[in-house]
Amino acid sequence: MNNFYNFLCKKLQMDLILKKISKTYDGYAALDEGSVVINAGTFNAIIGPNGSGKSTLLRIAALLEEPDNGEVIYRDKTGALKKDILLKRRIAVVLPGDSLFNESVFNNVAYGLRIRGMNRPVVHDKVQNILERFKLSDKARKSVRTLSSGEAQRVAMARALVIGPEYLFLDEPTASLD
Repeated sequence: MNNFYNFLCKKLQMDLILKKISKTYDGYAALDEGSVVINAGTFNAIIGPNGSGKSTLLRIAALLEEPDNGEVIYRDKTGALKKDILLKRRIAVVLPGDSLFNESVFNNVAYGLRIRGMNRPVVHDKVQNILERFKLSDKARKSVRTLSSGEAQRVAMARALVIGPEYLFLDEPTASLD
């Protein structure tokens, strides 16, 4: 069966397949055999009522958690994906109440670029560009602790996007925006 899914992945340009994913927390089934296929170059939304497993599915897709059962396939990769550093570097995630470092807005957005070893001028240009796009240029040197919740959410989104991820997962991205 794996070969069939791998074939589909390549033939139909399916980048991500979550197959019969289950996850339990303290005896509570947060997700029971959920399946999703996400094609390359598409935008997808997972909708449903509170407690239906949307956030759990997202955290598993983003390799932040492993499922109890089921299979996660990125292109033709399966198995211990949570440890695949090269794959994880291609993923960005914004979660509700995303934690920002107790630093300036600029340093928060620059973090992902710096750990990827980009040189200072490139980091500066990329961060300035994304801060302009998110209307945060005037806040670049301010501490994130001085921001409204909507501004902090925009910083989290800018931090995710500045690295140019191949896979971007947003969990309730507009919940705090002002």
